[in-house]
Amino acid sequence: IGLTNSQIAEILSLSPRTIERHLEIIFDKFDLNNRVEMVYHAIINGMINIYDFVRCMKGRIFYQ
Repeated sequence: IGLTNSQIAEILSLSPRTIERHLEIIFDKFDLNNRVEMVYHAIINGMINIYDFVRCMKGRIFYQ
């Protein structure tokens, strides 16, 4: 979903490996397998608002 690890790393001025490691930690902590599960988990647990998520995804083209 959304940006690649490299794109996220560039935006945040981090290495792609740092992004990968943070995702691994999140996946392990919440017993998730991929980004789709991560987004679903965040929405159903009130961590993010679905409307904010959709708005963010529509705006992602500005980062590419």
